[in-house]
Amino acid sequence: MKKYESLKKQKQAMKLYLEGMAKKAIAKELNVHFTTIYTWHKQFNWEEKLEEISQKVDKKIIESVEEMKEKHIEIINATIVKYADKLKDPNFKVSASEVARMLQHELELRVPKTIAQYNFMKKETNVNLNFPELLRAIRNGTGI
Repeated sequence: MKKYESLKKQKQAMKLYLEGMAKKAIAKELNVHFTTIYTWHKQFNWEEKLEEISQKVDKKIIESVEEMKEKHIEIINATIVKYADKLKDPNFKVSASEVARMLQHELELRVPKTIAQYNFMKKETNVNLNFPELLRAIRNGTGI
């Protein structure tokens, strides 16, 4: 095999490996002996490259999820503000469960999923989860 062809196959092999293909399947696909693939794997640190890519992907996913959470929180907050303004009108009908559901969604987006973390957040922020009382306060304009 010529040096250029070898280099080309090394790159193809690494690409296939990083895409999740098994080393024996790569050897078969590229018509290369499987020990050559194992040698390239070790020689060119494919595991390290795979780990670097995984970390970058994880970081992007976390950033994307955080952005989506913030957008959802903005939408919920805007809806709550709209409801709060309308609640001052005695003719406007909304159930306490609807408002409670919106507030609960906001809390779920902001709060980690463990009970201990939830209780800590509730204690630290003094969140009032008495929704009927909250609705009466908003309707009367007395605040919380």
